[in-house]
Amino acid sequence: MLNHQHKFSVAYLAIACLGMCLVATEAQTTSVSTVPNGYFTLTIPAGFTTSSSISALSFPLQGIATAPGQMIGVITGLTANTITNSNAGWTAAQLSVPATPYLLQITSGTAAGRTFLLSTNTANTATTVTLDPNDSIKTPDLTALGIVVGTDTYQIIPADTISGIFGTPATTGVVGGAGSSANADLITVFTSGWNVYYYDTNANHWLRLAQPHTQGDNIVIRPDSGVIFNRFGNTALTITVAGQVPSIARQALVANNGVTLFSNSWPVDQTLTTSNIQNLPGWLSGASASVADTVVLFNSVTGWRIYYYNGTHWIWSGPTHAISDSIAIPAGSIGYITKQGTASGYGVLTQALPYSL
Repeated sequence: MLNHQHKFSVAYLAIACLGMCLVATEAQTTSVSTVPNGYFTLTIPAGFTTSSSISALSFPLQGIATAPGQMIGVITGLTANTITNSNAGWTAAQLSVPATPYLLQITSGTAAGRTFLLSTNTANTATTVTLDPNDSIKTPDLTALGIVVGTDTYQIIPADTISGIFGTPATTGVVGGAGSSANADLITVFTSGWNVYYYDTNANHWLRLAQPHTQGDNIVIRPDSGVIFNRFGNTALTITVAGQVPSIARQALVANNGVTLFSNSWPVDQTLTTSNIQNLPGWLSGASASVADTVVLFNSVTGWRIYYYNGTHWIWSGPTHAISDSIAIPAGSIGYITKQGTASGYGVLTQALPYSL
């Protein structure tokens, strides 16, 4: 059982597998004999009707795909934006339905841990899937990642979406608005920019707050990202997600300049030091936050705090400039990275498993 007390609390994490339980915090390592399945519950504090509580949320368990065909298999072919398994036996278009999107994660070789959203515009065939256009922009050429055809492996994972996680007022207790976002719960998602969504009880859909009010039901919440949740409801909201503990190291993309939202995508706490962010390619260390790349984390007591790396230690940018190497990035939380560089493209944040399986 894991308990964290902050603006949102991870009420409990129960991982059940053959009667065994994984329990680890921060740098602890706990071994289990197989990949556990279980559930992760987030309790979002009550708001105050006219003002909201703020929660910074991520969802660190992976869904388990149940579609026909090889959800785990060997990559037999690649192009710049497609992946093929000639033996996959997938049902055509089944992995490309907007309401039930999928991710493909590389599970061996130099690209192990890279995770790609599959396109819902270009339907999959029995043997080939196509990357979502946004992922194609971030990864211009899959063939440049060192994937070895005929050797390296993949797994396909259901992707979390706004409607899949947060449901409706009737199913989860989120607060909606009748044609207006006034006093409705708000969900902020970062893709190429910040977008805010609320549940419209007239339309019976999640809608983007800004014009045009496009539907947000199927907006994907990537495992290496998350959301900011503004709760206006006067009761706490409990969100429970089921899935599998991540079982391989992570490789996540971070923009070489500007802001990247990132999650602690493990079901255990990390610290700033164990996050490995300071070892991002091109990371700019410095004597102050004004001249260094930074990480911003949320805490219920202190709010958002900025940290920078001085080449030896993580430092809080506040008045005390306290050494902050051991500051927690709790399970089920997010932060954001701001890089000051001018280079285009993305660097890769590599993180080893914080536990043994």
